[in-house]
Amino acid sequence: MKLRKSLYLSVLFGLILTAGFSSCSSDDSDYVDYSGSKVVLPKTRGFILNEGSYNGNNSSLTAFNYVQDTICNKSLYLSQNGENIGDTGEDLITDGDNLYMLVYGSSYMVKMNGAGMKEASYKFTSDQGQPRKAVISGDYIYVTTYGGLVLKFTKDDLKYVASCKVANNPENIVSSAGKLYVICNGYGKLNLMCVIDEATFTKAADDITVCNNPQKMVSDANGNIFIEGYDANYAGAIYSYDKANKTVTEIGAGTSMAIKDNVLYIANSVTNWTTYVTATSFYSYNILTGKTDTSSFLKDVPPALAKSSVYCMDVNPYDGSFYVGTSDYVTNGVIYHFTSDGAYKVTFTSGGVSPSHIVFMR
Repeated sequence: MKLRKSLYLSVLFGLILTAGFSSCSSDDSDYVDYSGSKVVLPKTRGFILNEGSYNGNNSSLTAFNYVQDTICNKSLYLSQNGENIGDTGEDLITDGDNLYMLVYGSSYMVKMNGAGMKEASYKFTSDQGQPRKAVISGDYIYVTTYGGLVLKFTKDDLKYVASCKVANNPENIVSSAGKLYVICNGYGKLNLMCVIDEATFTKAADDITVCNNPQKMVSDANGNIFIEGYDANYAGAIYSYDKANKTVTEIGAGTSMAIKDNVLYIANSVTNWTTYVTATSFYSYNILTGKTDTSSFLKDVPPALAKSSVYCMDVNPYDGSFYVGTSDYVTNGVIYHFTSDGAYKVTFTSGGVSPSHIVFMR
């Protein structure tokens, strides 16, 4: 149900009188309306998961209007549910009008509605291990944990279904053509990809050797998979995975990546750990042709961004624009918004330390 703009002003007047309510303006005439919500949100809304500082117990969820790039609420989870997220916000994904969040240090998973209100949660046991990443396929959500497992839950109410043993320290997970692909790094001692059949929820007997210390993974609608790994000096590289030959091929240096319209967009942040000076560059890889374009896909990159460490890079699926988040691991992160053709648009705060994921709804 939506509130029309003619009704919104009268509603907002009443909300102003109520402590704890907040809102953000919008050029869009539609606003979402959830029973019991303490925050007025526009239909065109995005959510930023801020990891927080290490052991700082200060993870946060920021809501913003992606039409105007204005912050609606810097502590949405606290405002809506009366409790802090905890330590550390690890993953945030969407499915329709629902949000799913994994919290590593506090070791739980939560399902929220499109206004950030908690609807279901699950607390991971010590045997299962702390959660890392999640993917939704069909009626289920699959979660990797540092117990060396992939756990299967019903996505509607987060009921535990089953577990599948993989390898030590599974990180990211993607779903493609009825299979789950899981990268495991074993704290830098493993370089494996495990494959699980979704129908039987069993792991293939043979694991696949991939890149050194695999950390991140993305896939597209055509089933193409890309992996990012680090070497011993924390230099990142991006690899394409060949399903037929079960091999990886290096594309180039990179620390963050995102896919849009058959193109892999890559950011590479390199820090000199003696001088603590960071340099960031951007380039792209055409998935269909296998060709790399070394020129920056972003235009008029602000000097501050070129000297910052990119912590996340996400594409708004509704307008194709790019959002690049940076972190110094201490102060609030910064979000840089570029249009779909790469033109610089605006900069705004992430509302918390180390923005790691940005998702979108409308």
